[in-house]
Amino acid sequence: MSQKSLMKKFQNIFGQSFAKELLFEFERSKSAYWLGDVTKGLLHAARFSEICIACLKQLSEPLININLNKIEFGNFYNDLLRLPKTSAKEEMLYLVIPQTLKAIFSIRSKKRVAHIKMTNADLIDFEFVITACNWVISQLILIYFDISFEDAIILTNSVMERKIPTIEQFEDGEIMILKKGLKFKEELLLILYQFPKRMTRQELNLILKPKQASYISTYLNGLYKEKLIHLNKEGAIINKMGIKEIEDNQEKYFN
Repeated sequence: MSQKSLMKKFQNIFGQSFAKELLFEFERSKSAYWLGDVTKGLLHAARFSEICIACLKQLSEPLININLNKIEFGNFYNDLLRLPKTSAKEEMLYLVIPQTLKAIFSIRSKKRVAHIKMTNADLIDFEFVITACNWVISQLILIYFDISFEDAIILTNSVMERKIPTIEQFEDGEIMILKKGLKFKEELLLILYQFPKRMTRQELNLILKPKQASYISTYLNGLYKEKLIHLNKEGAIINKMGIKEIEDNQEKYFN
């Protein structure tokens, strides 16, 4: 199931504007996470929690008209908690997910009040917030899609593609690396960083269009020997050392 299918399904459930804003804020929070922008990430995660609580409020009362620019988080949260919950689905939608959203929203509110310099404690908060956002999306997928948990994670990951400023994707699906001067193996590693999934050699060949198809296997083997990726017969996926290589050299890859 594709990201477009996810958007269409969420539009059917929550409405077009709600679904669009929900996934937009989720993607923006993930992009900020991959780029290490804690302040922006907390802002987008808080906005995600606001949109999501509004989605659940709209779901519980389809006849009300909610202004997405004037979401009353506290009131919506309390209204949902007061609802009778006669099934596991309703308990998840109107109790467990709202409680998680409140945690996300409260962390951002604390930062807004504190106005303190970012510290390691803030990074820990950010890790929790991003994990919580991922969890909320995965639970909504599990509730409304007839798919396995493993497929739900794959679908969640499809929304979590890193948004790299030096990579542009066009309407026909073609991907272009805008950064000049990168070596082929660096372009290969950057593409693997962009997509949080295992990519086949065929997929990488279509994206990078090397002069010779053998380049993909040759350079994947080199990156594997450098312990920057994991490689098997199914394809390649970046590992922690590869992610660190990219993020420790943001000037090279992102600017």
